[in-house]
Amino acid sequence: AVITPLCQHIESLDEPPSKASMVWIIGEYARSFENVEELLDCWSGPPRNTFLDSFHEESVMVQLQILTATVKLHLMKSTAASAEMLKKCL
Repeated sequence: AVITPLCQHIESLDEPPSKASMVWIIGEYARSFENVEELLDCWSGPPRNTFLDSFHEESVMVQLQILTATVKLHLMKSTAASAEMLKKCL
């Protein structure tokens, strides 16, 4: 019940600890989201980029959480989309 409102405000995250925490929540509770791929592939800052598109520009803390969440997603449901997301991180 708390996760959905958090995800509605994901675009306002600009500090590395808040981004890392949100990505951790998405990865940890991936089974709870129907659109987990969209959430990981969402706003990361201006101009409109995704967490994955800006992976190499993020802080190490955020990079580790993105990588961990992406691996969890790929292990949970191995699809072509999750494989592509993982490739973006590597």
